[in-house]
Amino acid sequence: MAETIITAIITALCTGGLTWLFTLRYTRKQAEADAMKSVQEVYQELIEDLKNDRQELKKRFDEVDNKYKEVLQKCNEMEKAIRRNARVMDTMKPFLCGVKNCPNRKSITFDTNN
Repeated sequence: MAETIITAIITALCTGGLTWLFTLRYTRKQAEADAMKSVQEVYQELIEDLKNDRQELKKRFDEVDNKYKEVLQKCNEMEKAIRRNARVMDTMKPFLCGVKNCPNRKSITFDTNN
């Protein structure tokens, strides 16, 4: 009878130990799978954030590029106006007189289309 009890106890311990061993392995595998899933979710969120940031930066770049082109066009127009005004002033220089009531002043007209 003692042998039966000892055999039952040893069998219970061995069976419980084997069950625990397999359960431990399964639990570890499950924990690894959950961790990998969590890492994958974080990675996907990171990719999505980077895509959104890239789209936002592209949009901002396009806005700045358009503004730059607009300012460049205005600058070119101003340079043309400055050159035109410089030609008008060069034309006026021979006719300028510092005396307010000078009787020798002549009336001139300027062609500003050149």
